[in-house]
Amino acid sequence: MSLQPNESVLAANLDYFGSLPCFQRYYQRSNLYHAAHFMSQCKDLRATSNSFFNETIKSPSTIAHAVALFHQDVHTTHPDTVASDRIIGTSINRDDPAFLLFVHVGSGLNGFSGMVHGGVLASLIDESLSICVEKYRAILSKERHALFTGNLNISYHVPVQSPGVVYIRTWLRRREGRKWFLDAELLNKDEQMCVSAKSLWISEKKVTKL
Repeated sequence: MSLQPNESVLAANLDYFGSLPCFQRYYQRSNLYHAAHFMSQCKDLRATSNSFFNETIKSPSTIAHAVALFHQDVHTTHPDTVASDRIIGTSINRDDPAFLLFVHVGSGLNGFSGMVHGGVLASLIDESLSICVEKYRAILSKERHALFTGNLNISYHVPVQSPGVVYIRTWLRRREGRKWFLDAELLNKDEQMCVSAKSLWISEKKVTKL
C-alpha cells in the first residue's frame, strides 16, 4: 500500500510560502502555473525509492516544507500528445520555467555553520531536473524509457543561508534524440542566484525484441 499525497499538507505548504514575493510572482499567475506536491517527499510503502527525500532529509530541522509549481503547458498536456520542441521552447524558458520547487532549508542541512551543504543543494537541483525532464518527455516523446543523469555541471555563486527559503527553476534548453539538455538555477527568497547548473539527461536505449 502506498501513501497518497495529503491535500491538507499541500494547503499548509502553500500557506507557508504564500506570503513570499518570490512565490507569489509565479503562483498568482494561476493561468500559467499549477501547484502540486513535491512527490519525491511522498513515501511509497511498496518501495524504497526516493527515501533520501521522503525519510533522510524530511524533518523539522531539514526540509519541513516544500511545494512544486508546474507550467500549465507541461502539466495539462495529455501524455499521448506529441508536440514539437519549437512550440514548447517558445512558451517555456528561463523567465517562465517549466518546473519550480520551493523549499524551506533547515539547519540540519548545514555544512559550515549557518550554510546549507553544497551536496544537498546539488541533490535538490538534480531531483528538480529529474521531475522536469520527465514532464518534458511525456510531451515530446511517446517512448516511456527511463531517463538518467548523464552529466550535471554545477556552479556555486553565493552561500545559501539556513534556516531559510530557496527555490529552483528548471527548463529544457534543447533535445537531440535520446539526449536532453536542461538548465537549472537555485535562488534565495530575495531572488539572488546562489547556484546554477547545466545538465545532460539520457533516455534508456530501446531494446529490440527478436
